[in-house]
Amino acid sequence: MEFFFDLLGNGDYYNFEFNCIGTTLLQYRAEAKEPKFLAPELIEKNIEISSSLGHEPFTEKIGNYKWEMTIVIPTKLLTDNQCIDLKGLDAKLLAMKKWSEY
Repeated sequence: MEFFFDLLGNGDYYNFEFNCIGTTLLQYRAEAKEPKFLAPELIEKNIEISSSLGHEPFTEKIGNYKWEMTIVIPTKLLTDNQCIDLKGLDAKLLAMKKWSEY
């Protein structure tokens, strides 16, 4: 699953990517700059993930499978907007895709 989070509506955004066992890639993209990746150990320490498939890698499964994932992302990981107050924030979700949609 992948989603893009533009906190201020100015085109700068966080790109969150998760696979089905919760492996995470997180980057911040500001206009005309290279993406800024957050360190994997910072992500692992702070993002809470619960997947119905567990967290251990497994071989590819063929067929139709359903799974669920709950993700809790603390605001302190929004490192380029640390003073942001989410109360009353009017942010927009730019896009959300499942891996199967690529």
